[in-house]
Amino acid sequence: MEIPLIPVASALHDPRTTAKVLDEHLNLLNGLYDFKLDLVTDQAAISSIRSTISDSSGLLVLVLTGGTEHLILELSRLERPMLLVAHPTQNSLPACLEATPAIRKNAYARIAYGRGEDLRKSVSSFCSAVRAAKKIRGAQILLVGAPSPWLVFSRVEPTKLKEKLNITLSEIQISSLLRELEAEDEDSAKGVIPCLLDHKSAEISEMDLLAANKLYLTMKRVAKGSPLTIRCFDLLDTGCTACLAVSSLIDDGVPAGCEGDVPALLTMMALMYATRGPAFMANLSDIDGGNLMFSHCAIATSMTSDFTLRTHFESGKGVGVAGVLEEGIQVTVARIDPGLEELLAFEGLITQGRPLSEHHCRTQVWITPEGNAGLLLEEPVGNHFVIAHGRWGQAIKDLAGILKLKLKNLGP
Repeated sequence: MEIPLIPVASALHDPRTTAKVLDEHLNLLNGLYDFKLDLVTDQAAISSIRSTISDSSGLLVLVLTGGTEHLILELSRLERPMLLVAHPTQNSLPACLEATPAIRKNAYARIAYGRGEDLRKSVSSFCSAVRAAKKIRGAQILLVGAPSPWLVFSRVEPTKLKEKLNITLSEIQISSLLRELEAEDEDSAKGVIPCLLDHKSAEISEMDLLAANKLYLTMKRVAKGSPLTIRCFDLLDTGCTACLAVSSLIDDGVPAGCEGDVPALLTMMALMYATRGPAFMANLSDIDGGNLMFSHCAIATSMTSDFTLRTHFESGKGVGVAGVLEEGIQVTVARIDPGLEELLAFEGLITQGRPLSEHHCRTQVWITPEGNAGLLLEEPVGNHFVIAHGRWGQAIKDLAGILKLKLKNLGP
């Protein structure tokens, strides 16, 4: 089971008023929760639903009246993330304010309070975070090759991954991937080429596209739907790069990263699962005043308004993606630290989305963040960041709380 809606009320309150408030919120929150339970007014009702909700990923508790604090506390003993949905009447908010500090001893909890669409957005953020956390916990991820040698900070111990997030890290060597690549069906790879020809620059040959697509199909087959990151620079001796393969996997909905960077892959999983959309792993390549420039050679083409296939920036080999991102779009930028203790996240606005420099990776995007960009210089958190379209700050805050990560931002 996923996320139930549990309405709670005191039997002292007028049942007609309670029913009216309940109906209003059921209409407002329709489609966010997975199923609704009957009204809970006493401990016996909680006992009767305990088995039904015991395997839930999170709880939406619609607090219809005051005098329900003991019921909320009892529900929290299930140790599931809990959102208390409050409204402006019937002493709903006072009950939530009293109960929340107590239930935080058992699990992550917060109050959703507001009216209309604002309340719905708050509840939606929590539901997105709960579903993302469920997909992250217990996941299997694949590391192809070791982390790149320059990632002197961005490394995660497999035992810590297992202890903190119950994630299993599997590893295969680049040589194993190359053996799989030799067996890849060339005809299948050729079938993808026609839709890419209009985006091919003069730097790229059809043979380059064929090699890149064969690698994509091989990585897709080897990963079997699991998130993966690859030590991609080790492929350069073959004349091929993983940029297009990684981009295509993300377009398929599979989190995929470069350079064997496991923290960046975890961050990509968090953003892709929370937003149910693609994400872009990138270097922080320049800071100009309050603006940040991110760049990399792999980006899901579904994130772009247009793209050109060029060579990989550093090597001049293979196929990289020079994407154009729409300007004026809100984004969320995040990074999970290698110690799995903190999650840095901030929102911002794309101010320049077209690659203009020949001295940076192929896709280049300038973002004006909310907060102090200089903090990234004063308190570095490592290199690779992950970017998703949209304002997802609350969902990421919820996700951090559920995963027991300390949330950081760029301050005021």
